[in-house]
Amino acid sequence: MALTDKLTAVADAIREMDGSADKLTLDQMPQKIRDIATGTDTSDATAAADDIAEGKTAYVNGERIVGSIKEVPNIVKYDPSLAEVLVVSDSSGNMPDPGKNGIYIGFTSQIEEADGKKIVSPGTELEQVVDPAEFGDAAAADVASGKTFTSAAGLKVTGTHECAAGLDTSDATAGASDILSGKTAYANGQKITGSIALKAAQTITPGTADQTLAAGQYLSGAQTIKGDANLIPGNIRSGVSIFGVTGSHEGSSGGGSLVSKSGSTTTPSFDTGLSEIVAIIIDKASVNSTGLTEASFVPILGKGTVSGCSSYSTYMKQYASKISSNSCNVEGGTFNWEDTIGTYAFKEGDTYSWFAIGYE
Repeated sequence: MALTDKLTAVADAIREMDGSADKLTLDQMPQKIRDIATGTDTSDATAAADDIAEGKTAYVNGERIVGSIKEVPNIVKYDPSLAEVLVVSDSSGNMPDPGKNGIYIGFTSQIEEADGKKIVSPGTELEQVVDPAEFGDAAAADVASGKTFTSAAGLKVTGTHECAAGLDTSDATAGASDILSGKTAYANGQKITGSIALKAAQTITPGTADQTLAAGQYLSGAQTIKGDANLIPGNIRSGVSIFGVTGSHEGSSGGGSLVSKSGSTTTPSFDTGLSEIVAIIIDKASVNSTGLTEASFVPILGKGTVSGCSSYSTYMKQYASKISSNSCNVEGGTFNWEDTIGTYAFKEGDTYSWFAIGYE
């Protein structure tokens, strides 16, 4: 090949590389050759230093860049506030054993952001450090024997507590009638519901007939038997016993039979014709003003019931009543009314009927 042909071939090669069609002289060829780009074109690369591992280099847009991303340390920080209980019911792939359904505890670790981005290299082992106290404070003695747990006591510790589930009840003798109603217990291997009835608090007032608290009850409240300050010998006729108290009262009747007397009066003090009054009733047949309308009195009790007209008009009458111990008194067979003012005042001049029981 002639020299001119060789120079033409070199010029064609230069024009092919730089994409030009210009004629070249021999003097222009050296510089044109030097201007031809060689190696990989990096003009479309976009990485920056914090996108490349620390200490590693790369070319971006024709420039050499040294990476700054640090590797993740072997120990990462555990954040207990980010722990959560997860229920896996399908093969979600989120748990270490995604093919097994059940409840797992998910732990989230945080990498410190102060130094920027981090990178994990293939083969790096990450150690997650967790304070054992984060798993609770149970000890082996707190957990049923044979069961395992994890707490500050350690990882997968076996419990030693002997539960009462296997308690032998074969020597128990209680039956339903020995246990309070609604309560349960075990006896001879059987669960028993109690049947003893509960008796709430109550007050019992003595009367003429016996009052019995049935057997087989549990007294859940106080049972109060009422007493009476008037239950004394002096208020009970001689020879008569009331609730074990024997009377000493000697009437002037000499032990005769009770008789009744009746009459009328216009004065608050009158003689009944009896030597001793046991009970007396006073009644005003016609109410034409305020004042006493009726009364009943039992001297041995020292009190009675009194009724009176508190407001009177042609169209309306209002009445009131009370239990009184000081409105009247009895001396032998003489009755004395002592209220002289107000609703219960005896109206002298008005006619009152009376009926008395006592001894002659």
